[in-house]
Amino acid sequence: MKNKLFLFLLWMMSQGHAQAPFGNEWIDYTKPHFRIPITQVALYRIPYNTLLAAIPGLGGINAAEYALYNNGVQIPIYISWTGTPINTDYIEFYGKLTNGVVDSKLYLKPDKILNLNASFVSDTTMYYLTFRNGVNKRLTTVINDLSVIPAKENWFYHTTLISFKNLYNLGKRVYFGKDYISHPGYDEGEGFGNTPFFPPFSTSISTPFINFIAAVPCKLDFSLLSYNPANNKLNISLNSNTIKDTTFFGSFIVNFSIPFNVNFLATNNNFTLNTLLALSSGYSIGYFRLTYPRDFNFGNANNFSFPIKNNGFKQYVEINGFSTNISNPILLDFTNGYRIIGTAPPVGTPVKFALPVAAFDRDCFLYNENVHILH
Repeated sequence: MKNKLFLFLLWMMSQGHAQAPFGNEWIDYTKPHFRIPITQVALYRIPYNTLLAAIPGLGGINAAEYALYNNGVQIPIYISWTGTPINTDYIEFYGKLTNGVVDSKLYLKPDKILNLNASFVSDTTMYYLTFRNGVNKRLTTVINDLSVIPAKENWFYHTTLISFKNLYNLGKRVYFGKDYISHPGYDEGEGFGNTPFFPPFSTSISTPFINFIAAVPCKLDFSLLSYNPANNKLNISLNSNTIKDTTFFGSFIVNFSIPFNVNFLATNNNFTLNTLLALSSGYSIGYFRLTYPRDFNFGNANNFSFPIKNNGFKQYVEINGFSTNISNPILLDFTNGYRIIGTAPPVGTPVKFALPVAAFDRDCFLYNENVHILH
C-alpha cells in the first residue's frame, strides 16, 4: 500500500474548517465527548456503573441528554432507566465496523473506490458518547401487541455481501515507456480487492431460503477493476445463465448493477466472469452484493439483520429458524426507534412480532439477549 497517511491527516485537518459530511460540525465544543472503539459488528451493552466510573459528574446528567455519534451522525440508543439509575441499568447500541465511505473522500471521484465496504485506514470505528439538549435518538420499548394482527409479511429483500481484502490495488494504470504506472494520488479503482486474475473467474454465492412466490427481480452489484488499457469484452453469468455481456476499453473501475430473474437462483450459486477476446486485461473484484427475496427463516441464527418495506400500517411477521435458547427474543427497528420484546415460542414454532405503524422503511435487527450482547 502507498504511504498516504500524511495526506489522510491533512484531509482530516481540513475537514475541521469545512462544512461537509464527516467534518466537526456535529461536535458541541461545550460538552465532553467519550470515545468508544468498536472492533466487531454486535449489540453493545455498557453498564451504568462502567459509565459512572469513566465519566466524572455523570450522576447529575439527565438520561434524556445522552447522545451517541458515529461518522458525524447520531445513532439511536436504548437506555434502561428514566429516573434515578441503579447498579443493573445500562445503555445499549448496535455497533458496526468502519467501511470505505470516509476513505472515499480522499478520491477525486469518491464513487471510484474499488471496495466501499472495507477501510484501508482501520477496521476499528469510533463511537462518541456525549450529551445534548433537545430530542435525542432512542430505541423505545413498545408492547408486542398480538391481539389484532394483519396478514403476515411473507418475504423481505435480503442482501448477501462478499467483501474482498486479499490485495490492495493501486488503481488504473497507463503505459509509460516500457512499463505500466499508476497515479500517485487516490485514483480510480484503488482499494482492496481479490487477487488479480485473468478470466475465466468464478466464485460461489449462497442464497438460502429463496422466496420464489414473490416473483420480484433480484440484483447483483459488484465492482471490477480492469488493469490494462486494452479492449475488454466480458460475459457475466449466474448458474450458467447469462445476465450481462459488456464491452469497454481502458484501465478503470466499472461498477455493475445487474437485475435478473429470481428463477436463476439456487441455494448455492456459481458466478462466472469470462472474456470473449483472445487477449484481455487482468482484473480485480472489490465486492459482490446479491439482493434477493427471502423467506422469514433465519437458519437457526441467534441474531439477524433484515429490512421490512413499510406499508403505512401495523405489520406482522412470523420468523422460523431463530435460536432463542429459551430466552425472549428482542426486535429492534432502528429507523423508527422501536424496541419490541417477544416471547420464546415452543420448539419448532415461529417467533411472532407485531410492528406498530411506522413512518419509514424498517431497518430491523433480531437478537437473543442471552447470547448476542457484548459488554
